[in-house]
Amino acid sequence: MQPLFEAISNAIHSVQAKFGNEVSMQGRIVVTVNTNRRKESVWMTVEDNGTGLNDRNWVAFTTTDCDNKIEIGGKGVGRLR
Repeated sequence: MQPLFEAISNAIHSVQAKFGNEVSMQGRIVVTVNTNRRKESVWMTVEDNGTGLNDRNWVAFTTTDCDNKIEIGGKGVGRLR
């Protein structure tokens, strides 16, 4: 579940960064959870209309430990769990 929580947290940060005070009216996050009838496999997607994976976010994503979002509560260690 931790990767899902990290993806949702990143989506929240992304829409907040893009829309600021208008986030509740303009921001959009969609979480979809799918499974087959036997529940043998589960997959999830998290989509948002935020800032996207720009150069700064890509560098942070590919860095094991970074402080890119530390000022807004990011830990930079989500991929380590």
